[in-house]
Amino acid sequence: MSVSMLKIVFSFFLVLSLFAPTTVIAEATPEVSVAFVDFKKAVWGNKVGLKAEKNLKSKYTSAQKTINSQTKDLDKLKNKLQSQRDSLKITTLLEKEEELLAKEKKLKRHFVDSKEDLRREESKVRAGLVQGIRKVIADIGKENGYTVILEKGGNSVLYADKGIDITDEVIKRYDASQ
Repeated sequence: MSVSMLKIVFSFFLVLSLFAPTTVIAEATPEVSVAFVDFKKAVWGNKVGLKAEKNLKSKYTSAQKTINSQTKDLDKLKNKLQSQRDSLKITTLLEKEEELLAKEKKLKRHFVDSKEDLRREESKVRAGLVQGIRKVIADIGKENGYTVILEKGGNSVLYADKGIDITDEVIKRYDASQ
């Protein structure tokens, strides 16, 4: 072999050795496919979620009206008692004050109970929606071969192309399954 031929063969093997590790690494690295979901929008933006949210708001408004009405009634009783204070016997005054305190306590208890009932109902509705949405997300992930689906708006997503946002598809499929 001549020196020039040796140089060509050596150069060929040198170039080949430089590209070989890159090819092996590229083949060994799996393709990563990422999508994201605006989870809050997916949970509350579907038909069931919107209906549930409307229902919860209606119950909240109704409870608030009842509490406001009872508060007005209690205030009227307080004002009436205050205006009659001087003309009532001490025993009658004490009875009416105690009655007023009992009504006030009952109103506070009703307020706390109503608030807790609404919180519990909202939590129950949310849990059902979350379970359904998570199933839809998993199905979409498997069907489309996503490596990972991230929650939009979480601290872990710093940038996301709108082309990988599957929120609307999640809502559409969840609505179709209901």
